[in-house]
Amino acid sequence: MKTIGFRKEHDARIIIDEYIDKVSAGSVIIDDNERVKIIKYLEKGVMIFSMTLWLTDGATNIGPYIIYTDGVWIWPSHFVYYIRKGDYGNLNQDFVSYMREVDYIPQKEAKMFLFSNMLKLK
Repeated sequence: MKTIGFRKEHDARIIIDEYIDKVSAGSVIIDDNERVKIIKYLEKGVMIFSMTLWLTDGATNIGPYIIYTDGVWIWPSHFVYYIRKGDYGNLNQDFVSYMREVDYIPQKEAKMFLFSNMLKLK
């Protein structure tokens, strides 16, 4: 799976920390209409991991730390917060192109990913 949206200030303790800089590079320009589509897409992701850690941006509460997927990409809950703020530094062309290809509708891969991993636990 591909990772997107991870930030060192929130994700330094995660195993994928070594990939954060590589994934963050290559930001793209989007308009307000596309920003809304991206936010809706990200909010429809399947939760695959959560912690009791509450994230903040200075004095602003972001929310709980959750990792989501669409079956192809993995992103943290704070990714949506920063996109809402207009901080697109963690968007990259591959991710935006993928969402455009699927018309901003999460595909069945996320549910299949979750289901197949649940079967492995049995």
